[in-house]
Amino acid sequence: MARRPKKSDQGGFPEDGDELKDDGVNPQGEGYETEPEPEDEPEEEPEDDPVATMQKQIDQMKADHAKEMADLRRTIPPVTPKEPKEEKPKTSYKDLIFTDPDKAVEQIQKDAVEQATTQLRSQYERDQGQKRFWEGFYEKHKDLKDDKDLVELTLNSNLPSLANIPVDDAMKKLTSLGDVIRARRRKRASAA
Repeated sequence: MARRPKKSDQGGFPEDGDELKDDGVNPQGEGYETEPEPEDEPEEEPEDDPVATMQKQIDQMKADHAKEMADLRRTIPPVTPKEPKEEKPKTSYKDLIFTDPDKAVEQIQKDAVEQATTQLRSQYERDQGQKRFWEGFYEKHKDLKDDKDLVELTLNSNLPSLANIPVDDAMKKLTSLGDVIRARRRKRASAA
């Protein structure tokens, strides 16, 4: 049994209750264009998508890690005195004092002299380094020579920012802090 055509199939206006088909062809058979849907439009990710959340966390961790590594590369570790290398094994004085007391005493004296010499040498080198630093600083900044106490106070109050940078950079930064020193000098002079 063949289906009886509806009025909407024959053209014209559809009657109430008729279903409209949108097949891209109008009733007269001529094609018309519908607006094309964008093909490459990214879908919005649902807010509770665990994969997307994890990916964002991983990206954030990578960015934080890269920033931390860059900061660490810029920071120079503080200078620590080098420990002398022990080339010979230490003598066990426990046994030697009973087997050969004279040799034990001689060895103890020798080790004590070496240890004292090493400590004095490192202290001397550190003191000479400080002396060279201050001589160079006051040679470049003769106007601050009379205010050594204020310069040292400024250095000590800004020590965390000056400790991990090279000596020349520390000298430049301390010089820039010289404005603070000069202001303190003026304040001290006006109070007197």
